[in-house]
Amino acid sequence: MSYHRAPAVWLGRLQLLRPEPGAALGTRRETVLAVEYLHSYGVVHRDLKPVNLMISTGHIKVADFGLSKLGLMRPTSDIYKVRSKYITREFRDNEVTGTYHYVAPEVILKVGYGRPIDWWSIGIILYEFLTGHVPFNGRRKKDIFTSIITDDITLKIKNSTSHLDAQNIMTQLLRKSPKYRLGTGGANKIKSHPFLRKLDFENLQYLKPRFMPNLKSEEDTCYFDSK
Repeated sequence: MSYHRAPAVWLGRLQLLRPEPGAALGTRRETVLAVEYLHSYGVVHRDLKPVNLMISTGHIKVADFGLSKLGLMRPTSDIYKVRSKYITREFRDNEVTGTYHYVAPEVILKVGYGRPIDWWSIGIILYEFLTGHVPFNGRRKKDIFTSIITDDITLKIKNSTSHLDAQNIMTQLLRKSPKYRLGTGGANKIKSHPFLRKLDFENLQYLKPRFMPNLKSEEDTCYFDSK
């Protein structure tokens, strides 16, 4: 694995100093494209979270595929032409894997799961970047899972003109039923949401990154926690 300068969790920390949804858009845009690409090859990551989004030359790369599963490979344009029941129940094992706060309800309930669990995790990540905390929490694993299954989300961003759009996209990404979750019908539905539709998804590699790690040397690990 090549060396990456910083985990994307640093973007979340920067966001807390500048709490405006637009500051998280660059990360969101790149992560949507990364997940769309993985899904086109049948890969379901199953453990998306900020520390698994690495920053290389200012752009996001998805890391840690230890829990990933491989389903049927389909061209990006054809992924969601199959029945939503298949997309949401592609895997039938009863494994409850992943980092507790980012696990989708259908995984916890052991009713089968598929690509939409990654879009759920994206919703959690965006919420965390905008607020500084995850939407579902608890003291124990059981409490966290109960919150994920039963609680609704609320989003409070002060001085934000994009508040309603941010609230709406996360409400749709964090729908309890994967059948109705934003992304199950295709990544283009996410890209066209009012919160993101003004972004340039086609020329991403030519755009100036919002955040570039400032390193003293190639061995500098200041952006990583010592533990």
